Amino acid sequence: MNLPKFAITHRPITLVLAVIVLATGVMTFLSMPRRENPRLTIRAATIETYWPGASAQRMEELVTELIEDSVVKIEEVDTIESMSRTGYSRIDITLIDSVTAETLDQTFDLVRDKVDAVRGELPDGCGAPFVNSDFGDVSAVCLVIHPKGTERQDPYSYRELELVAEDLETELKRLDSVASVQTFGVPDEAITLEVDAAQWSKLGISKD
Repeated sequence: MNLPKFAITHRPITLVLAVIVLATGVMTFLSMPRRENPRLTIRAATIETYWPGASAQRMEELVTELIEDSVVKIEEVDTIESMSRTGYSRIDITLIDSVTAETLDQTFDLVRDKVDAVRGELPDGCGAPFVNSDFGDVSAVCLVIHPKGTERQDPYSYRELELVAEDLETELKRLDSVASVQTFGVPDEAITLEVDAAQWSKLGISKD
């Protein structure tokens, strides 16, 4: 069929088809979902295991291969790549394309169950494998809490800042549009003991 000749000889039909195609395109454009930060379905995860002092060969034979043999039984797993070095094992897994965003968490839970099932078979001294499926998440907003107060002259202590951060985290988690909240930079707790050396000397106690 000669399309140009058909379009010229059947102008009414051509115009109707053109209007239908144009209207369909406009309706599709106006109704398509749009987000400032679109959700991406990342079908990948890493399994990391630490065993301090173990050679790369022992990590491969006693840790990496054991976890691989367990995870490969999952039908949704597409590819597996592993790396073993001294004291460290890493396994990268990729899921098949048919795993949707709705079933992604369920599939990763299955991966965690398989990994937990072999924990008892790992050598003594080997740490628990950690399945990380959240490395593809992005942070849309980063909030900083400064130690200097605005309504008081003295700066807030680190403990007071931590309490403020905990309250803020609780409030943010209540928002429907917030997927997750993570807090960074919280210092480890420490106890400072100030003593009188003379008094301790009388008691026969040294600070060492």
